Amino acid sequence: MRALGIPSRAIIIADMSYFVVAPPWWEKFNSGWPSILKAAGFLYKPDKEDCDDFARFYATTACHVFSLHYRDLQHTILIGEFWYHPDALLPLEVPDRHAVVMVGVWVGGKLGVQFIEPQFGKPICLSATEIQSCFFARF
Repeated sequence: MRALGIPSRAIIIADMSYFVVAPPWWEKFNSGWPSILKAAGFLYKPDKEDCDDFARFYATTACHVFSLHYRDLQHTILIGEFWYHPDALLPLEVPDRHAVVMVGVWVGGKLGVQFIEPQFGKPICLSATEIQSCFFARF
């Protein structure tokens, strides 16, 4: 996390170890995410079902789906909420803060990070400034 520039004071790590998933698993999960949201009746509602709620729901659902497919693994996946200050204000969000999902992935044999906009299940790129502005990350 330090290599990414995420302040260590902002990170909460709940478990002693995690399983890191390969990108193809995330691609498959993300392709089904809109159907999961629809089946759950999860729709954007300011201050009720907004970015933080979507981030928690995405992370919890991904962990559950993964554990259903890989019951023999001892660890959960490296995924969690990532709160930061966006460079540009997003529509319908509280000014200057936003929650997305941060996922640990293997890329070319190295540990990498992918950010996901949980309202759509789409990977997004954060600027270095946005990553460094993290004020809460929970895994």
